[in-house]
Amino acid sequence: MRRVGVIGVGLMGRNHARVYADLENVELVAISDPDEVALTKQANRFGCTKYTNYQDMIEKEKLDIVSIAVPTSLHKQVSFNVIAKGINVLLEKPIAPTIQEAKDIIEFAREKNVKLMIGHIERFNPAIIELKKRLDNNELGKIFKIDVSRVGPYTKRMNDVGVVVDLAVHDLDIIRYITGSEVITTHSITKKHIHAVHEDLVNAILTLKNGTICTLNVNRLTPTRIRKMYVTGEKGMFVIDYITQNFYFYENTHGITYTDFIRDVSEGRMTKFFIEKKEPLKAEIEHFVDVVNNNKMPLITGDDGLKAIQLAHQLLSKEEVKMKNVLIVGFGEIGKSMYNVIDETKKFTLFKKDVEPLELHQEIDVMHVCVPFFDNFVDIVSEYINQYKPKLTIINSTVQPGITNQIFAKTNALIVHSPVRGRHPNLEGGIKRFIKFIGPTTEEAGKRAKEHFDECNVTSEVLTSATNTELGKLLSTTYYAANIAFHQEMNRICGHFGAEFTESVTRFNETCTMDIDHKIPRPVMFPGVIGGHCLMPNIEILRKNVSSNFLNQIVDSNDKRKEEVEKEKKDDTKTYTCS
Repeated sequence: MRRVGVIGVGLMGRNHARVYADLENVELVAISDPDEVALTKQANRFGCTKYTNYQDMIEKEKLDIVSIAVPTSLHKQVSFNVIAKGINVLLEKPIAPTIQEAKDIIEFAREKNVKLMIGHIERFNPAIIELKKRLDNNELGKIFKIDVSRVGPYTKRMNDVGVVVDLAVHDLDIIRYITGSEVITTHSITKKHIHAVHEDLVNAILTLKNGTICTLNVNRLTPTRIRKMYVTGEKGMFVIDYITQNFYFYENTHGITYTDFIRDVSEGRMTKFFIEKKEPLKAEIEHFVDVVNNNKMPLITGDDGLKAIQLAHQLLSKEEVKMKNVLIVGFGEIGKSMYNVIDETKKFTLFKKDVEPLELHQEIDVMHVCVPFFDNFVDIVSEYINQYKPKLTIINSTVQPGITNQIFAKTNALIVHSPVRGRHPNLEGGIKRFIKFIGPTTEEAGKRAKEHFDECNVTSEVLTSATNTELGKLLSTTYYAANIAFHQEMNRICGHFGAEFTESVTRFNETCTMDIDHKIPRPVMFPGVIGGHCLMPNIEILRKNVSSNFLNQIVDSNDKRKEEVEKEKKDDTKTYTCS
């Protein structure tokens, strides 16, 4: 049986406590609230331990689950303290008042490996569950428009956050959930009519990636509570009432006149669907308990909560906000890794093209080319640029030197080369860990690519040309291969003398970096003549005992380098030596 605590016993918190107390597979152990009068009343009601300081509660009680129902401004502070104890968290919506605080909560929960679910309760409303099921079954056909009204009287909760963060996040989340489509543009108007600090009204228009237009009418000015959604599509209109959980369908009959259509709808060409009513909060809490018990993914993740608060802040900006469109061409290992890294930011609308043809009507801001290099690479990528007309093209593929400039010459588009680095199969980790070098064709292209990677939270650096990155990727992998081949030969030499590779090679190289001053010269990236008193004499010792083409190649290369250096001396070029 899971041991549960509730922090905050205001309107939502005491309902969390009530539901937990009624469930058979959990034990409501304790509740916490700084208001001792309210706390005592609820503790007596549920027969549980009370704490005015929630930190005392999570310290003394061995809890598996905690519901956090405190003011939004306190979400990060309280969540961090609970998560730090390894306790699974059901956090009331919104996840946080700011985007950064939301990200911090999500990251900390992942770090501590605890379950985090955000209480966007409307996902558990039976009317919404039925609506999503019918939309998924295509019963409405193509969705044209979604209209939402969420209005009601003024409340003291306005002292914490305004209606956008407190109320509109419900519908921002539900719209994404029922359509499976992301918001790509927002335009909003907010007003402060009664409250001096926070907005008490917002009207907004959203455009979804699938083309659906959505309108939001949200306020705390209306003297009665209205919670309704209208979904209009090819076959008619669904209407749901969040409060009553009623669900109606108004059919669109083909082949009738506009006048007949209006009369039919207004006179009751309507179906009321039967829905088994259930308390959404109870369904939400039952789900989270199941998530914890069976190690499942919650229906509303921290990332869902983050997306809702990001959209809320777009509405608060009062300006038209358009998410940038990014197209990933090639969905193999590189393409999938780039997609995941960019998707993590929740800042872009992502499209992907693999083998199948893809028609896009959206304007593409950045196109990432992630296909393997092939003979007609230049022609194919140029065709993609002409077809999708991206504002910036980034070639992530490993290509032969000169390819990026050939594409630039053919298309005159903004284009850079920026190869993916890392170890298979974790290229996603490599993108995050290594500097993403940018080889520009123009200064403007390099600048745009740097800005894009900054938005993707990827560390990048602009080099002087695309040729440098093209060759750099090839040489870096060649360097790695040469080192492997070197150690293959060293293993053979060890075998010749009956020596252990791990001791004769591995340990000697591992300890070279342990020098106190870290000044031991290593020739790994050294282009000069190998001189001094140890490297070449030591190689000669080996050559006297074993036959090795690899060692011979080192000597031949060094002899050739000596000749090159002599020539450079005549040109007053500096000579480097390494011992």
